[in-house]
Amino acid sequence: MWTSSESKGDLGEFIVAELNRRGLRFPRPSESSRLPATWRMWTIKLAGNRSGLVMSAKGSPFENVESFLFTIISPFRTQRPFSKDNDFSFWFDLQGTEGTFKRNGAYLRVSLIKHGFSLVIVQRGPELHIGFSETASASPEQLKGRPLA
Repeated sequence: MWTSSESKGDLGEFIVAELNRRGLRFPRPSESSRLPATWRMWTIKLAGNRSGLVMSAKGSPFENVESFLFTIISPFRTQRPFSKDNDFSFWFDLQGTEGTFKRNGAYLRVSLIKHGFSLVIVQRGPELHIGFSETASASPEQLKGRPLA
C-alpha cells in the first residue's frame, strides 16, 4: 500500500484527470467550477489482483462535488427503454463507454460497466471519502435482467 503526503489543489481537476488517466475523456473543468481542497491518497489492493485509489478530502462540500460531477456527466445522458432515469439516477454514454450515475445527497456513484471502473464519493462528517476502483468487467449476458441504476 502506498500513502501520499497531504496535497492541495482543485479536487474537480484531480477527479477529471484521474478519470482521463483511466481512459475516459471528460472535458476539462471550467475555471468557474473550481473545488479547492486538501486531500490524502492511498492505493489499495482489491480481490482478484485489482487495485484502487482511496482519498480523504476536506475543503469542498459534498454538494459542490456532486454538482460538479453532474454537470460534466449529464450532457452524455442516454435514454434506455423502460428506464426510470432522472437527475438522481441515469445512464450515460461517453464515446461508446456506457455507464451509470447515481446520487442521493450523501452518496454518489459513477460506474462504467464494460470498462470495469467505479468512482464512489461519500460524505463522512467534514470529510469526503473518494474511491476509484477497478471492478470485474461484465459481459452483456451477465448483465441481463439486472437493474444497474
